[in-house]
Amino acid sequence: MSACSNCRKSNATSQCGCCNEPVCKNCIEFLKEGSFSFLQKIPQELTHTQYCPSCFQKYVTEAQTKYEETMELAREVYIFYIGRKGNLPLFEQSKKKLSIPKCTDRDEILLRLAFQAAEMGFNAITETDVIRIKVRDGAYQTMSFSVSGFPAKIDVTKIDRH
Repeated sequence: MSACSNCRKSNATSQCGCCNEPVCKNCIEFLKEGSFSFLQKIPQELTHTQYCPSCFQKYVTEAQTKYEETMELAREVYIFYIGRKGNLPLFEQSKKKLSIPKCTDRDEILLRLAFQAAEMGFNAITETDVIRIKVRDGAYQTMSFSVSGFPAKIDVTKIDRH
């Protein structure tokens, strides 16, 4: 057995996914798989499940805080579907269309799209198009969804008045 890189006890049975240093079961920090699943591209240092305390503090803690802040913003994103009547009080609209190709849950796919918009600093999605696809597997039938839309910044105070 090797010595734990954190507490220096000689019972290190695991190792950090980032720095590969030995870590004992009392010092090891775990990160659930899928903790950053809404990110489009997950940085290499956040793909591990086991960390030493220093790597966890250095890479994971700040990333988790930022991720949760973005998730809160995503839950507040306004979604406007194709065919909506009336003018929107737009400040800015992106020319880049966002899309999520496949998800089995309609609410989750909309939240994923909102998360992408929130990451880019937008508070709304316009011209949102949700496509429902039937998936048949023998005698079973399930639904799959894809979604696309344009991220935008809107004047929230004018939206709430209508």
